[in-house]
Amino acid sequence: MSDGSRDYVTRNLENWTTDDVAEWLEDNKLFYLSTLPMKELDGRALCELAYLQHQFSGEFGSRHDSWIEFLVKALAIDYVPALKFSYCLRGLLKSWQMFLAQNATEEERNAPNTRLYYP
Repeated sequence: MSDGSRDYVTRNLENWTTDDVAEWLEDNKLFYLSTLPMKELDGRALCELAYLQHQFSGEFGSRHDSWIEFLVKALAIDYVPALKFSYCLRGLLKSWQMFLAQNATEEERNAPNTRLYYP
């Protein structure tokens, strides 16, 4: 985040609106990712992308390029912006995991419907 003043991880990612995602993109200096598919991303879509990112890294290991190629095609963005988006998404996920580890209840940690509780 650009100024560090916005605390995204304390807000439930699954409930983010398209405006929240746009704000997160802007704060991560990804405001130029204003293509139509990116404008449609809300919290649930962002969570699904985080899950897919995890799957690509787990399933393909060093095949990070497959994940980036997926972003390029699915979100209609160029390769370098896809790399930057992927980096920021990974950072958001790590921050979210740290927040949950410190603040989530046992029930929240074991919730089967959330995709952000990766091992």
